[in-house]
Amino acid sequence: MDSIWAVPERPTSGTVDADTVEDFHVLLLRAWEAKVFPTIRRRFRNESERRDGLEQIRNALTLGMIDIARQTVEFLYEENGGIPRFVSELTINFT
Repeated sequence: MDSIWAVPERPTSGTVDADTVEDFHVLLLRAWEAKVFPTIRRRFRNESERRDGLEQIRNALTLGMIDIARQTVEFLYEENGGIPRFVSELTINFT
């Protein structure tokens, strides 16, 4: 894995069971909780927004909606100083 955002290989067989997809989403969520959440926590205006925002991102990642999670992070930085470089690195690399 070259990137901190890299995730384990998806199976290459023609069928992917629900457990495999769920495991992938769990690993992705753990990576975001470890690498992204600590950085973005202070961008929220108050504790209520922080809880709601982080929950929205968690739900999006759990459902495999990675673009929604990324857009939520982009929105936090859009109004103040521009989007930082780490946000543009929030992509999935299958290795």
